[in-house]
Amino acid sequence: MEKTMITKADAVSEISELLGIKEWKQEAGEDKPAGELSFFVRDDDNGGASFFVDKRHIPHDDVIKKLMGYFEDREFSDDGECAISPIVALYTVFSIQGKE
Repeated sequence: MEKTMITKADAVSEISELLGIKEWKQEAGEDKPAGELSFFVRDDDNGGASFFVDKRHIPHDDVIKKLMGYFEDREFSDDGECAISPIVALYTVFSIQGKE
């Protein structure tokens, strides 16, 4: 099966829509977006983003299944990767980033 080539920016946009998560543009004094359980923060240096998915919003296993389904037929064209952080108490944390 031929895979669709995507950029990190494509992945950030499509995954945020897939999970229904809004971007948080850090404003002074906010610890997360008002009224949102889950959010993502863009990394302007590498074109990627870090996602923080509250487990009360979407269970950890569901996030992993959605990511696996998304990347099943896609491949990065710009040396990107999806890195899932070790399990954290309240959030499933993953990043779209450049390979290190």
